Amino acid sequence: MATINLLFVVLLWIDMAVTRPLNNGQLPNIVFMLTDDLGWNSMYHNAEQITPTLDSMVKSSLRLNSFYVYKYCSPTRGSFQTGRFPYKLCASRNNLNPPTIPEGINLGYTYISKKLQEANPPYISYHVGKWHQGFLNHSYTPIGRGYNKSYGFLTGGEDHFNQHQTEVNCKPPNPYIVDLHENDEPAFGKNGTYNGYVFTEKAINFITDHIKNNGDNPFFLYYALHNTHGPYESPDDMTALYNFNETLRNVFDGMATVVDNTVKNVTNKLKELNIWNNTLFIWTTDNGVPVNGAGSNYPLRGSKSTNFEGGVHVPALVSGGILPNNMRGKQLNGLMHITGIFYLYLLVSIYIYIYIHVHTLKVQIGIQHFVI
Repeated sequence: MATINLLFVVLLWIDMAVTRPLNNGQLPNIVFMLTDDLGWNSMYHNAEQITPTLDSMVKSSLRLNSFYVYKYCSPTRGSFQTGRFPYKLCASRNNLNPPTIPEGINLGYTYISKKLQEANPPYISYHVGKWHQGFLNHSYTPIGRGYNKSYGFLTGGEDHFNQHQTEVNCKPPNPYIVDLHENDEPAFGKNGTYNGYVFTEKAINFITDHIKNNGDNPFFLYYALHNTHGPYESPDDMTALYNFNETLRNVFDGMATVVDNTVKNVTNKLKELNIWNNTLFIWTTDNGVPVNGAGSNYPLRGSKSTNFEGGVHVPALVSGGILPNNMRGKQLNGLMHITGIFYLYLLVSIYIYIYIHVHTLKVQIGIQHFVI
C-alpha cells in the first residue's frame, strides 16, 4: 500500500504541475540527497541545531511525515535504486559488512541510473559520495550500474578527513586503505579534504559541467552524503558553533550543520544556473542515528539497526520548481517507503513525456500493486 500511495501522490503532483508551462518542454532534472545516519531529532525537528537552509526549505516544500526506510545503510540505498523491498536484497543479511565479503546487490536488478537512460531524451546520471552496494567486480560499481560519472567511496564508512577506510584493518606497513574513487579508477592523491566539502564541490561541478556540455539532456544526481555517519568528525569551525557540555554532541551537530550547508550550496547552484524551476529535489536520510553515539531519534523509540520507529522512520521532504505551488508548505501523513522513490522518478519522466508529446491531460494511467 505504501507504493500505491506514493504513486498516486506523484501522479497528482505532476497532473497539477503540467498545467503550468514546462521549462522549454524539457524533462525535469532530479536531485536526490541522502544523508547518512541522521536521526529524527535533527534539522527542522531540532531547534538547537543550526540548520537554517532546511528549516526554511521545509516551509515551502512537501513534508513527508510517515516516510520509512530500512534499519541500516546498504538495503535502504539498494531499495531506492532498484525499486525492491529490502528483504529482496542480500544486504539485509549483513549490511555488506565487512566489505571484504564477496557480495553485492543482485546484478539482475536494474538501477534507476540505468532505467532513466530509457527516457527520451535520456537522462545522464551522476553519483557522488557513499556507494555501499558492493564492488565485487566492475558490474557492481556505480559506473557498472549505469551512472555516467561517479566520485566517492565504495564501502560503508571512512574517515571524513583522510578517506581511510574504517571497516577493515590491514597489517603494517600499510595499515590503511584509502577509499576514494573517480569513475572506474582509484582517485590517487586526491584524499585529504573533509569529504562533506569535497563531495559538495564535485556535485556542483557535475551540475555545472552538465549544463555547459549536455544541456539538452536532463540529469539525475544521486548525492549520498557521508555525514553524519561515524566516525564523528566535524571541521573545527562547525564544531565551534556549539557549546554543549557533551563534546561529542558539539561534533555531531557540527556535522549536521555541514549537511545543511551542503543543501544550501547545491540548491543555490541550481538556482544560479536557472534550472531550479525544472528540478525535482528530494532530501532524506537512510536510517535513524545509533543512540550510543551523539545524535537522537527523540521522541521515537529505538536506534539504527533496530526495527523500532527510531531506526526506520526518518525525516523527508520534496521540493524543487516542479512541485506545484498548492503543495508547498503542506504535510503528507500517508505511509510511504523509500522503495517508491524508484517509481516516483520513472513516473515523473513518463508522465511529463506523455504531456509533451501527446499534449493532453486525458491520459489514463493504471496503478497496481507491484510485487517488489
